[in-house]
Amino acid sequence: MKVYILGKGRGWEDAPYEKDTDVWGVTQMILKRDCTLAIDMNVYDDGRWGEKEKQEAKLAKEVCLINKIPYIDLETYPYEIIRDCFKTDYFSNTVDYAIAMALYSGYDEIDLYGITMEEGSEYSYQKPGCDFWCGVAKGMGVNIRVFGQYATLMRTRDKKVYGYDFLQQTYEEKGVLFV
Repeated sequence: MKVYILGKGRGWEDAPYEKDTDVWGVTQMILKRDCTLAIDMNVYDDGRWGEKEKQEAKLAKEVCLINKIPYIDLETYPYEIIRDCFKTDYFSNTVDYAIAMALYSGYDEIDLYGITMEEGSEYSYQKPGCDFWCGVAKGMGVNIRVFGQYATLMRTRDKKVYGYDFLQQTYEEKGVLFV
């Protein structure tokens, strides 16, 4: 089973349309593309978000209600079950919750689009959580892939393999393929 998890960052529009693939939209992605599930773990009434975000969240819920699409939020997320299953409460953003739920639900392929965690953005502080959940997925044998040229997940800051970056350059200069 495969699921696409779409964030609102650059590259979400590259996610293909495949008939038998679930598409989970993070936060208000349901307003930009058809999704089979919307997940939003943000708190909108505590001052962290402005009126625009509150209105978008309300509209996203309404779209899901009208179209009979599941909407997962703080009230409906199976937090205790997933926390107990993975024996951790390390969640730093909605994407973490989505990946954990996909793992719990038995998906063996997870493709991430528009989840860039770009440096210099608020998301760069949340990157360790996403890297952690990607590692959990890899450890479970799940094929998790991150798409997009701006994505920083499961990559070093300079996008090189530490220690082998010099070797790779040397071999490439000699015309040797290094994989």
